[in-house]
Amino acid sequence: MADEYEVGVALLVGGRYEEAIAAFDRAIARSPQDSQAYFSRGQAHLSLGNYRAAVRDFTQTIALSPTNGEAYYLRGVARAKLGEYALAVADYSQAIQIDPQFVEAYLGLGEVLPYLGQLEEALAQLNVARSLAPDNPEIYHLRGVVYAQLGRYPEAIADFQRYLELFPESPLRSEVEFVIRILRERQEPF
Repeated sequence: MADEYEVGVALLVGGRYEEAIAAFDRAIARSPQDSQAYFSRGQAHLSLGNYRAAVRDFTQTIALSPTNGEAYYLRGVARAKLGEYALAVADYSQAIQIDPQFVEAYLGLGEVLPYLGQLEEALAQLNVARSLAPDNPEIYHLRGVVYAQLGRYPEAIADFQRYLELFPESPLRSEVEFVIRILRERQEPF
């Protein structure tokens, strides 16, 4: 019989999240100190939108493996989805503490800090991400949003245009083009 964890991973990769969770449940029952089983089950819960369950699993992963930066990052993602922005900031920051090159964690900060009214800090974090991954289109999308919120329209337009250059097949293309047109016409900040 195949190892339940390996079965769970195969199901997770195949997008069969409910079945993956059941396999990880069995793996955890057999080996309750296996941080990877909690981590992978957390990923499955996150994929299903079970954010509270994902937070629990990533918290258990962190308890068993405190240097797992990805667990902090993904717990931050789940917390952001729950609207727990201050907790998400703490998790993204801890992920960066563990791995200062963790671009996605900087992006997470750039996405949630505006909800806390911290636009300049969001911009600073996105600028760090840009220095690490200058061709990542999401950086320019998020910076465009922050620049627009700050009323810095020329910079917002430039970043939205760079986003479209880097990601021409973006499913958000028509919306971003619309925002660019609006920003060109606007005199007042959002």
